[in-house]
Amino acid sequence: MITHRDHVTKEIFHLLHTAGYPLPLICSLSVHKLWFLMDIPDNARREWTIRNPRIWQDGDIFFAILFLVQVDMYLRERRGQRTNSIRRLIMAQPTLTFLRDYMRSWVLNSNIDLFAAFVRWRYVPKAGDEGLQFFGVPYEMAGELQFEGYGRPRSNGVGMERKVKLVRPDELVLREMERRGLCMQDMYRDFFLLGQGGKYFPVERMGVSWVKEVMAAAEGMGWNWMDMVRLD
Repeated sequence: MITHRDHVTKEIFHLLHTAGYPLPLICSLSVHKLWFLMDIPDNARREWTIRNPRIWQDGDIFFAILFLVQVDMYLRERRGQRTNSIRRLIMAQPTLTFLRDYMRSWVLNSNIDLFAAFVRWRYVPKAGDEGLQFFGVPYEMAGELQFEGYGRPRSNGVGMERKVKLVRPDELVLREMERRGLCMQDMYRDFFLLGQGGKYFPVERMGVSWVKEVMAAAEGMGWNWMDMVRLD
C-alpha cells in the first residue's frame, strides 16, 4: 500500500509539473498526510489528527494548501473547470488515486460518468426510490461518500453514524490554517525567498507515529486506543 501511494503521488506531481504547476519534493509528505486523512472514516479522529501539531506541523498545513492551490489551478486552466466542484468531488473520495485517474483521463470521461460520480458522492434518494439506479449507481450506494464511514455502518469502536456528514480533508486543512492563525503569504516568503522554512517544522517529520500519538492521547480522551487506530 505504501509503495502504491508513493507511486501515485509521484505520478500526480509529474502530471502537475508537466502541465505547468510544479510542486517542491518537500510537499510530498504533506500530500501523503492529506491522503491519510482520507483513510480516517470519521470526523472526530480526522479533526484530532490535523489538530495535533506533531503530526500536522505548520509546514504540513502550508504544503497541503499549496498542493490544493496547484490542483485548483490545473483544474481551472487545463480542464476548464470554472468552479471547485470537481476538486471537492476528488477530495470526497477515499483515495487520491481518483485524482491521478482523472488527470490521466481514466475516469469522468463522459457526462454519464460525471453524473454517476456526483450521485455516489452527494445525491440523497427519496422515499420510494428503493431498488432504483441513478446513472448506474445502485440506490444503496447513492450519496454514501458524503457520510462518515463513507456510508458503511460500524457496530463498535469510535462512533460513526450513517447520516453524519464527513468533513473533507481540503476543508480540514483550510480550517486548521485559520485556527492556527497562519498566513500563506508569510510562509511562502519564508520557505521560498528567505530560506527560513525550517521553523515551521520544529519536529523531525519522519519521527512522528500516528499510532503512538493516538496511544498517548487515548486515555485522556476516553477512547480505547485499539479502536482509535482501526480504519475499517
